[in-house]
Amino acid sequence: MNENFNCEAVEKEEVAENEKVETTETVEETAETETVSEREDVCQEECDCDCNEQQESTELPPQEEQEEQVEVSEDLQEMIKVIDAHFVFIRNLLKYNKEKDTNIGKMNNELSAYREGFYTKLFKSIALNLIGLREDNAKALREFKDKGLTKDQAKKYLNYAVYDSEDLLQNLNITVDGDRITYNGKDIDKWCDGKIKSCPVDDFVLPEEPVLKEKTLAGVTEYLGAVQSYTTEVLKMNEHYDKILRVFIENTSVYEQGVHQVLLYPAIKKIAKAYLKTVEESDAGVAKLTDENATEIYVECISAFLARIEEILEVCGVTIDSQVSDKYDPIKHRILKSSATNLPELNGKVIARYTDCYEMEGKVIYPQKVDVLKYQN
Repeated sequence: MNENFNCEAVEKEEVAENEKVETTETVEETAETETVSEREDVCQEECDCDCNEQQESTELPPQEEQEEQVEVSEDLQEMIKVIDAHFVFIRNLLKYNKEKDTNIGKMNNELSAYREGFYTKLFKSIALNLIGLREDNAKALREFKDKGLTKDQAKKYLNYAVYDSEDLLQNLNITVDGDRITYNGKDIDKWCDGKIKSCPVDDFVLPEEPVLKEKTLAGVTEYLGAVQSYTTEVLKMNEHYDKILRVFIENTSVYEQGVHQVLLYPAIKKIAKAYLKTVEESDAGVAKLTDENATEIYVECISAFLARIEEILEVCGVTIDSQVSDKYDPIKHRILKSSATNLPELNGKVIARYTDCYEMEGKVIYPQKVDVLKYQN
């Protein structure tokens, strides 16, 4: 009995102990749950605060801050206007420089016309045409002088001399109408009516180059204004130099007309008169032609024709060298044909000459055409 009672008592104590433990665990779980809930509440509050702050930050600034932003915007707009005006000024400056470059280019073209020398510039094309005419007629003269001509042949070749003279006038753009002679459409008997102008002279002192003093809107505006003022002063100098340039170009044109009057036009007159004389002599020779005197009249007329051409070449500053050298000269000779030789000492020897050599101002403008020997081992 006592044992049963004791067993029951022990069992009751164990049950009570178990209930106590369960109660403790329940209390702990409840406390932990409450702690987690509190933490979640705190996080939610923090998130709410952040959202509120972010929402507040997106709201419009106070009136004073808005006014400051408006002022900055106006400053930027003013800066844009200043810079735009400055670049308009720069664009106009570039346009002016382009016109200036054009003037300088024109002056260079005027000067380049004289770089080869006066005679070469004025007479080279005329001289080459005269040389071709002289060589053709000299070749025919050598051939027919020994061969002889009939009356009809002499008439034909005398007419050829007239036709060649007409072609010469046409190539040189010379017209002859009675006593009136024109060259490139200009009446050569009218004296140059241009006047030499004096060049303007002024002293210019440039201001100091501008410097950016302050990196602010006011400082930049002041600096750009100073740059424009400085550039304007430079442009005034350039405009003055351009005036001098234009006067120089005009004077160059007058000088050139004067040179034409003094040097070129006398040669043009001689060419025109030579043409008229050739026509006169050819007509007179044809009128007297017979089979017996045909060669004689032809030789007489063409020899006089060649003499007139040589006189004009002399006026043009051309020298004629008939006997250049017996040894081949690459500057003064042009080889038409070479013949073989087994003697080395004869290499380059001139064995035949077909034309003369012509020089102008010390330079060969028409080499002598020759045949030479060429050594072959």
